Amino acid sequence: MADLTPVFLCFKWGKGYPCKYTNILYRALSDIMTGPFRLICLTNGRFAVYSKSSASWENA
Repeated sequence: MADLTPVFLCFKWGKGYPCKYTNILYRALSDIMTGPFRLICLTNGRFAVYSKSSASWENA
């Protein structure tokens, strides 16, 4: 059976917005989602992203 858990994807690139906005997005989704979900943040660096969200970065 397929996993139907909603997945949200965001991009955090450069210095236009601090990492706190990714955490705000995660908390906002937590407030409105009634079931489980995943937030995946693609980024070009390691930032202080809330641990329940998934962060991916390049190993440069």
